[in-house]
Amino acid sequence: MFSKQKLLAMDEATLRRDVLIPRFKAMGFRDVFEYHGGAMEQGKDIVMWRDDPAGVRVNYAVVAKAKPVTGQATGSSSAAEVTFQIQQCLGQQYIDPAGAGQQSVHQCYVVCPHELKKEAL
Repeated sequence: MFSKQKLLAMDEATLRRDVLIPRFKAMGFRDVFEYHGGAMEQGKDIVMWRDDPAGVRVNYAVVAKAKPVTGQATGSSSAAEVTFQIQQCLGQQYIDPAGAGQQSVHQCYVVCPHELKKEAL
């Protein structure tokens, strides 16, 4: 279990590795992989999938932000940057690390342990 203070102090790599990936696995997502880094990332920090109620595969991407998302137009934790990452996630296929070939992202989660201020929303 992580305290709120520990979550807020984590860097993004630790947040992905120690919190998000185990949590998504526990929630029943399959093939949960850290996809962060490199030219092929296209905004995706984590990719995963699960079946919908009809048994159809639904692919998810996660944009993880360890720092507060600001309402600024530029910067690595700006709302504009997060928006750009979401657009990349949904607009660019990824190579499934589990070997299922090229996949499209159907849904995208943005995860940040900090409160989102109205300017960022």
